[in-house]
Amino acid sequence: MNCLHMLPQLRELETQFADELVVIGVHSAKFPEERVTTNIREAIRRHEVTHPVVNDANMIVWRQYNVYAWPTLVLIDPEGYYVGHHAGEIPAERLAPVIERLIAEFQDQIDRRPLDLTIEPPPPTPFAYPGKVLPDPEGERLFVADTNHHRIVVMRLDAGGTVGKVETVIGRGVPGLDDGSFEEATFNHPQGLALLDDTLYVADAENHALRAVDFSTRTVRRVAGTGELGWAAQRGPGTGVALNSPWDVVAVRGMIFIAMAGRHQIWAFDPATGEVGPFAGNGREDLVDGPLAHACFAQPSGLTTDGRFLYVADSETSSVRRVDLDGGRVETLVGTGLFDFGDVDGRGRMARLQHPLGVAWADGLLYVADTYNHKVKVLDLNTLEVRSWLGSGQPGWQDGSRQAARFYEPGDMKVAGDRLYVADTNNHAVRVVDRRTGEVHTLRLRGLERLVPPDVVAEVRLPPFTLAAGTARFAVRVELPAGFVLSADMFSRLEVQSESGDVVRPRNARVLLSTEGPTPVEVETRPGTAFLVLDLHIFACRKGAEALCLFHRARLRVPVHVVVGGGEDTATVVYQVPLKS
Repeated sequence: MNCLHMLPQLRELETQFADELVVIGVHSAKFPEERVTTNIREAIRRHEVTHPVVNDANMIVWRQYNVYAWPTLVLIDPEGYYVGHHAGEIPAERLAPVIERLIAEFQDQIDRRPLDLTIEPPPPTPFAYPGKVLPDPEGERLFVADTNHHRIVVMRLDAGGTVGKVETVIGRGVPGLDDGSFEEATFNHPQGLALLDDTLYVADAENHALRAVDFSTRTVRRVAGTGELGWAAQRGPGTGVALNSPWDVVAVRGMIFIAMAGRHQIWAFDPATGEVGPFAGNGREDLVDGPLAHACFAQPSGLTTDGRFLYVADSETSSVRRVDLDGGRVETLVGTGLFDFGDVDGRGRMARLQHPLGVAWADGLLYVADTYNHKVKVLDLNTLEVRSWLGSGQPGWQDGSRQAARFYEPGDMKVAGDRLYVADTNNHAVRVVDRRTGEVHTLRLRGLERLVPPDVVAEVRLPPFTLAAGTARFAVRVELPAGFVLSADMFSRLEVQSESGDVVRPRNARVLLSTEGPTPVEVETRPGTAFLVLDLHIFACRKGAEALCLFHRARLRVPVHVVVGGGEDTATVVYQVPLKS
């Protein structure tokens, strides 16, 4: 978390010194799963890192620079010599004067040519790294923190709970801290969700804020946090107190409890008074039990409750903690310390987890999103026995029974009756589990068109073709990635416009894309040259598992030559969809 706090500071410096400063990230991992290049690549995309990153899997660079803390910043001059370092978080404005002095000293030696770096975007899936989920008490609606799309998606569930129809999208889908209507509001990487009466509370993580969603007025407002990263633990009126990476929230006894991951504390917000402040933890990153004010947490990232206790996924200690709301004490159920982790079933502190991010209580059991082990585990609160319940332990995407199923860094799960909903973060999906059988399915989506970002359009210029004057036809053939077919749940369509209607005039401005072959379009033609503009709206799903769907929009510009006594009666336009399976 401390390293994540430095990313916006580094972006600020990269912008301020765009021609002089190069940032190189060195990823020296603590957890085994963080040493795998594929997982680092996903983390770079998830956290939208724009500078090059070295995988220092064996901590060679770490040792060469005598690093002892995360994060550590090292300054190197244009000749490659060490200038100095800083361990821990530091705001950009404190580093800027040092960089300015170095620029002045090495004015003539700085290579100001721009670096040619390509940032790989995440795939255009309906969800982007969903962090947290929340079903309503009746199990009729499901709220999804669509984290990297900066919005909340509300779905109406079918009777079986395995199909969700998009009902409402809260937020414009761009990062920001705007209050207002559902259509006007903005979030910045939202995470945890909690319902209290008819208000949905959102842990707006990178805005360092708590937001309240009012469904009666269809508005969003900030109720805690200033929008700036808070360095001090203070209590006061919500919007005047700076928060620090709120990661999850839970409603109990009329209060909203907040997993303040960046402060290593549990905070509480009182909706009646608007006051917010620390509730448990002294702010030191560690695993220490005891009275609320003396206990230590380490990046608490998941919360749930049975009404008397708060249960906490304390990610940096790979532990599960329990906060007694009546007795005022913190107790560790699973986990032993900051550097004790693994994938071991067993009783209490004999068991091992690896960086869990979510917990869910139901019927005397605690479900744990064992994130870096790619599993869901179950903790029996009577015996403290921990057992692997879902997932093979290998990252991937696969439905099926219990340990045959695969997840990829699940970040959360919540219970609704006999169903468990899992935010399968790196798979960009929500999974549905039958708690009685352990059978895993991927949530199927209806109303996908409501999730398409309005500004994501690729414009492609295609080679010209020739048609005969009079009445002619052309066809559009869409070639999908291997393993994908057009969705049966959502209609893909083609919209046709002509920039010279006196040369080529479509008989139908909108047609559905054929699932059987090329899609024919009839046009009336006169001699001359025109540009056809073809807008494609494509919803493609993986064969045999249509819940895993991708969307794609493209604008094709095609020159058309119309001639008398020649040309073709039918021409075919081929478009290959650049989606990654």
